[in-house]
Amino acid sequence: MTCIDFLNTLRLTGDHAATAHAIAKEIEIVMPDDPPSAIMTAAQFNKLTDKEIDALPELPLVIARCDPETKVRMILAAGRRGKYTAMTGDGVNDAPSLKLAPVGIAMGMEGSDVAKDASELVLTGERGHVVDFMNSPLIVPADDNFDSIRLAVSEGRRIFDNIQRFILHLRKFSNRRTPFSLTYFRNSLRQRW
Repeated sequence: MTCIDFLNTLRLTGDHAATAHAIAKEIEIVMPDDPPSAIMTAAQFNKLTDKEIDALPELPLVIARCDPETKVRMILAAGRRGKYTAMTGDGVNDAPSLKLAPVGIAMGMEGSDVAKDASELVLTGERGHVVDFMNSPLIVPADDNFDSIRLAVSEGRRIFDNIQRFILHLRKFSNRRTPFSLTYFRNSLRQRW
């Protein structure tokens, strides 16, 4: 299994239910064996209380005709289930959920300024644009493509694994100064984030 296998994509959209379902099938968010409750309209979802949402075996994979409140409720519901969520969006109506989600990702090419301001990350359209990330060059995705996010998550997890291996190496082969080194490393990460 790759790290991408652990990403669970949900589609919260303003599209009509039939359009949302067709797109979700095309990009394989919804599979033929998924139950009918995997697709809801915002009206159906909003009628549910928080207790009823929490009682669902799984959160819906697709919610059509979403408004900002529906997106916020979905992020809160995922949080109550212990899920770490990231929200992508490009419009003013996405700003509340982009701000609330642990990771808000705005579309840089087509996104509104309000969405960009509410987000933690903004995908940019500048080809080959390099930013300084913890004194290392990081190439920013050159599009608003969802696959760029998947690639970034994969790369981030690879970097995290390397940091963990480095720290384990330090602990195994260093002398008594290792706790100081690890404390300094952890504090420098906190300051940068």
